[in-house]
Amino acid sequence: MGVTVHHLQASRSDRLFLLLEEMGAPYDVKVHFRNKAGQAEPTLAQAVPLGKAPAAVIDGETVIESGAIVSALVRKFGANAPSSFEYPESPTSAFWSTFSEGTLMLNLQPTVVTARVSAGLKATLTDEGEKRGVDKLKKALFGVAVQNVNNALTYVEQWLSSHENFTGTDKIGAGDIMMYFPLAIAYGNGKGPYKYGPKTVAWMKKIAARPTFAKAMKRRDDEEKAQKANL
Repeated sequence: MGVTVHHLQASRSDRLFLLLEEMGAPYDVKVHFRNKAGQAEPTLAQAVPLGKAPAAVIDGETVIESGAIVSALVRKFGANAPSSFEYPESPTSAFWSTFSEGTLMLNLQPTVVTARVSAGLKATLTDEGEKRGVDKLKKALFGVAVQNVNNALTYVEQWLSSHENFTGTDKIGAGDIMMYFPLAIAYGNGKGPYKYGPKTVAWMKKIAARPTFAKAMKRRDDEEKAQKANL
């Protein structure tokens, strides 16, 4: 039995493509598309618990939550991965896998939610005073979230100032896969509110320059295009 990745466009499931390509592992992909409102189509909820991505069926068992999926895939394929990939997963790598969601994404998500909710709320209001109140609340909540993200980024920069990767070695591992995507999403074009240090930016560029990264993103794009055409 093999692996099927349940992929939702523009989601955390991008991580799984990179991980599997880094390990040189075989896998199938089921793409789930978003509707005009940006929400997942019903096919995702029909396929996996909670209707959230990423998810993967590994040897017949459906696994959810990014960190759990990544660890399960490393256990399955890591022993036969290239020597440049860390196996088994080290405590250091496990820490950064947890940090990526439990600290970094935990504080990144409120910035997105605050912007969407405040925009939606203002659209229902006609009183200018109420609209200004929404803007004040948005600014306050956004400011707290951004400060928390920047504190996390300072910690990341300190780590990368003395370590090559999030494995603590010259090898790429689960922690690197988990950390890359929230860092890249928050960085965007480099003109956002977040304070990235030079070591962090250099590390992101290094990961994005890996041949496996290009291969992973191509596989993702090809699967989306092919499965969209078959709808």
